[in-house]
Amino acid sequence: MTPRHLGRQRAGFAAATVAPRVSRHVDAERARCQETLAIAIGDPGDGLPAHTLADLLAELATLTRNQLRIGPSEHTFARLSTPTPLQARALELLDIKLTA
Repeated sequence: MTPRHLGRQRAGFAAATVAPRVSRHVDAERARCQETLAIAIGDPGDGLPAHTLADLLAELATLTRNQLRIGPSEHTFARLSTPTPLQARALELLDIKLTA
């Protein structure tokens, strides 16, 4: 083998052995950043995950009010869907009471 060929082999070997270390380092750093972000966002203490405003508004948009009629009667009444635990907590924090 020529010295040039050996140099290329060594360079290839070095790149192959360094790359996983860099990858592991990046993965460890990414994991630390995610943990820091989770701590910064914080667990609200109610067991529910933190949400963005857009996600929370989308979740609240699924609440419905239905007009019900029993049989051929002319009388109707409103019935609200039961909020999920996340919706109930958001409404509680916003101090909103749902009424039919």
